[in-house]
Amino acid sequence: FDLLLLKYYKICPQEEKDAILAQAKTLYTWMCNTLRDTDYLVMNAIWDTGFIETGKDPGVTALVIMCGTMLYEITGEAHYLDDAKKSADASFSYFVTYRDGILQFPHWEPWSNPKLLQAYLLLLPHYAKMDMYIETYAKFIDWVYKNKRTEDGYFYEYLIGDNPGRTEWIMTQNAYFESYAAIALYKKNKATP
Repeated sequence: FDLLLLKYYKICPQEEKDAILAQAKTLYTWMCNTLRDTDYLVMNAIWDTGFIETGKDPGVTALVIMCGTMLYEITGEAHYLDDAKKSADASFSYFVTYRDGILQFPHWEPWSNPKLLQAYLLLLPHYAKMDMYIETYAKFIDWVYKNKRTEDGYFYEYLIGDNPGRTEWIMTQNAYFESYAAIALYKKNKATP
């Protein structure tokens, strides 16, 4: 929701900007205070009962990185950018593991991985280290293309072992298409002087 507010902020009428930005800041602060752990990774969810799922989540962590980056771009307040950088570094250190001869992004719920990629791309103009993270991601999805597809060309849901999982899920297939499109734009922009 916070990311939508920040995107809306960029196009909303001038008279709405202050209220939209205030709400986005409030939501961001709540998310960080409630779901972000001391290691700058973000936990999976909070239930209406107040129970917090403590598993670290790549997609939710990516959301906080994107919101922090956008809040910095809008306000110029450095603490948002510092938080985004810390979460980005923590996400790469925690979620990216060496398996099968390559650095791999999370093998569960592959639809969260493009969110991390989007966060790294958004943060890139402010943090050169993102280049390495994005290049690592590009190598990872190329490895998936070569090694984790069915005979019909569908991407595996599960990247460990030989069980392809629910390849018919559009979310699984879309995760890789979305990733390839983002990487193609990144490489095109990088090649353009």
